[in-house]
Amino acid sequence: MLTTWWWMALCSAWLAMSGGRRHLGWIAAFWTSSALVGLTKGPLVLAPITIVAVWLALAGRLRDLRLLTPLVGLPLAIAPLGFVAYGYWVTDPVRALEVWNFEFVDRFTGVSLHDPWWLLFLVFFAGFFPATTMLTLPWFNMTFARAWACLRAGDQRALLLVAVILPLLGFSILSRKSPTYILPLAPPLAMLVAGMLARWVDGSMADAPAGIKPPDVRYTTAIAMTGVGLLLPGAAVVLILKGLAPAWATGWTLLWLTVPVIPAMTATWFMLAWWPIRERRLPALGVYFAGMVFVWIGFHHAEDVAMNVMGSRPVAQAVAAETRPIVVYRLRNLTIDWYLGRWLDAVDVSEELQAWIDTHPDGVVLASDGDLAQLRSKFPELGRRLEDRQAFDAWPLKKIVFCDVVR
Repeated sequence: MLTTWWWMALCSAWLAMSGGRRHLGWIAAFWTSSALVGLTKGPLVLAPITIVAVWLALAGRLRDLRLLTPLVGLPLAIAPLGFVAYGYWVTDPVRALEVWNFEFVDRFTGVSLHDPWWLLFLVFFAGFFPATTMLTLPWFNMTFARAWACLRAGDQRALLLVAVILPLLGFSILSRKSPTYILPLAPPLAMLVAGMLARWVDGSMADAPAGIKPPDVRYTTAIAMTGVGLLLPGAAVVLILKGLAPAWATGWTLLWLTVPVIPAMTATWFMLAWWPIRERRLPALGVYFAGMVFVWIGFHHAEDVAMNVMGSRPVAQAVAAETRPIVVYRLRNLTIDWYLGRWLDAVDVSEELQAWIDTHPDGVVLASDGDLAQLRSKFPELGRRLEDRQAFDAWPLKKIVFCDVVR
């Protein structure tokens, strides 16, 4: 949903500003889409207007931002968040602030979770494969001078470039990073790659301007896909034989989940064979992208299989079956409460946990393995009163542990 509203906002902005005059219908569509972005992910209500402002500023046209009437549109786009906050407060005044922080603040600040700055760059290049094997990049196949000129052109391609680069840099600065944050980059990236492929198909790529060495997609994609097609099944076999496969992938499951990469790898070889004849380039790309459909269907299936075990639902089911009192220690995951349909008791510091245990000597403590290890290291007496009973794999690489309180 976020990607849909985000992309609608950017398309509306372009249509609203084309021609240098106000188009009230597209202006209304832009701010409506921005409001929907905010209702989906809170602070990101500011993302579309920020992208447009940077695009215009780079082109020396920042004054044109007035065509979108931001002094009227921005307050109207933010206003629905006020109704959401009011709804939280009316529904549960005690927990309203906690829910608000969980939905709109903690996802970005990270609370106690701090991911490395480079994480989303890795996700970008791997997650948007094969498009990322077809990019024209500074240092690699484009001079910095030419790249800067493209960003400052003020045309549609420049807007698409800013819509990819700016959010990627912005999200990478955040303390907490989720791979889903960069999904809105997919449509503008797809448009950029589609434009480049169209020039390959019609033969105009041979007339590339100075400073650009167009990526030869037949080689970059073939090399990358062949590597993936050989490495993934090979890595799966090694993990299985060494007993390192995740618990949710029993037997040879991990290997079978990598099989969909084989059709895509084969398709790249057809593309290599057909590419020299320009009339066959479009069918070659069609065969390749058809092969990639198998990859993404397979990966989505693998994700479903993994998340059925590693998501919050199995934990919520175990909590629902528990008859003893339960407290959550530092595990800020309101999704568990949502599945349960009720609030769990929660504490954040060792003193509060100690007080809860003293009051509930037969209770159960729910915490992540990392928080438990830290608790047992800093407060060994308190840690000895917690006995691990059951652990659940959680995403990404951690466990959620049920601990019985012992005397």
